Amino acid sequence: MSIKKFLFTGITTCLIASSTIPIFASAPQVDLNNPLSISFVLDQLEDKLEKSSDKQYKIDWDFEIIYNNGKVLVVIEYDKEDAKAFKKLTKADLEKLVTAIATEITTTLGKQDIPIQGIIIEDDAAQPTHQFSYNNGKLDIK
Repeated sequence: MSIKKFLFTGITTCLIASSTIPIFASAPQVDLNNPLSISFVLDQLEDKLEKSSDKQYKIDWDFEIIYNNGKVLVVIEYDKEDAKAFKKLTKADLEKLVTAIATEITTTLGKQDIPIQGIIIEDDAAQPTHQFSYNNGKLDIK
């Protein structure tokens, strides 16, 4: 086979393949049937959220995100030392924070309609400060 024919065949094959299968996807697909895949991706997301939200509203945030039986469970924890700053947050501030987190989760998992439930809790508290659910872009926070 000549070099010209080899290159032509290779380029043609690549173009045909790329028209049906994207070579570079915009976001990685997470296999929601593979617990290890989900766990790895959610661990990475926790780290990302902790870095991006660190000291947002002058509060040190920690996150735990778990995928279980088709829904996502989220624990948003703040340090006891930041309790005064937390009490200054408005409901709109909390809604903005939780919506941003839920958007990151749905984008990361590639599933916009995945139900998300969670709590916001002080690290030493026995009871959560707030509970929330996020379904199809609608947030309910109590």
